[in-house]
Amino acid sequence: MRFGKAVHKLVLELDEFANEYAVAPDCDRRTTVGKNIWNEFTESVGDKTVLTQSEMVSILDIKHAIDQHPAANEIVKYCTNREQHVETEIFGHKFHGYVDGFGPGLAFDLKTTVDASEYKFTRTIENDLYFVQAAIYCHALGIDEFRFVAVESTAPHMVGVYRLESEWLELGMKKLEIILNKFDQWDGAAEHYNSNRIVTPRVNPFLI
Repeated sequence: MRFGKAVHKLVLELDEFANEYAVAPDCDRRTTVGKNIWNEFTESVGDKTVLTQSEMVSILDIKHAIDQHPAANEIVKYCTNREQHVETEIFGHKFHGYVDGFGPGLAFDLKTTVDASEYKFTRTIENDLYFVQAAIYCHALGIDEFRFVAVESTAPHMVGVYRLESEWLELGMKKLEIILNKFDQWDGAAEHYNSNRIVTPRVNPFLI
């Protein structure tokens, strides 16, 4: 979460990055000199989030990877409204959130991920309900074009850009309605997995 937020800040709000983040010095805190360097740093950093030097290198490399990807770079540059708060009401429920970026007729969300390949990230869109998130944002903004810019958090920081068309957004609204209906009917009691039964997982023959 901390790393992802730092990536978002550098990519989307570069001018504000130095106001919120500081990079720790490379020093040996076991030595007197190292302790002095560290103490001076901690006194000067205030309430900024501290990143290690290796984290900062990775974050810079991620930004470079996005800048070098033609489609990703074009989307980031086009969507000049960054980290904007939006509110909306859907199926009688109020929603609010922060859209990573949007411009005329288009919004996008930046995702750091383990695997940005088409197959794996499509599964992520499904499993993590990213298509529901996209539907909510599009509803709030009154648009019907949404993109995900996915970048791998480990080197070489491969980038993938994914367009969610109307079919995805319609599905997102249907899924949201199902979720909200279940929420409205929920009595507040904890619901365990497997209805308190012991389950034997099915063996997958393709594991070998």
